[in-house]
Amino acid sequence: MCSVQQVESKRSVLRRAQSYYLTRPWGLGIEPLMLSKIFERIELHNGDISQKYNRVSINSSVTLMDYQENQLVKLQIVSPALSNPEAGLVSYLSPLGAQLIDTKKGDVVNVDFLGAHMQFQVVEVH
Repeated sequence: MCSVQQVESKRSVLRRAQSYYLTRPWGLGIEPLMLSKIFERIELHNGDISQKYNRVSINSSVTLMDYQENQLVKLQIVSPALSNPEAGLVSYLSPLGAQLIDTKKGDVVNVDFLGAHMQFQVVEVH
């Protein structure tokens, strides 16, 4: 039987693994269709100045409510070359970054991770 400390340690490792997967610099096996959709959202967003206001785009800083951890998380969406998840710099090609592009305050994004459904709400776009 596992002790409470061992169970908490395993949960902590899982949370770190989830965080890495969600913010991984190059994404994890992005399919061409998904990549096309990401670039389409970026292009549409950048082409319409009225939609730029308060929407997540590349170089936006965003505060999220992480419903799995029940805590606020601050991130900046960056190009893959600048990605550094430990510093809060998340690639727009990562699973989480890709879902955040073109969202606005109040939007909820869903990311599937190893069969688990994860949910984040955009609290603020800076």
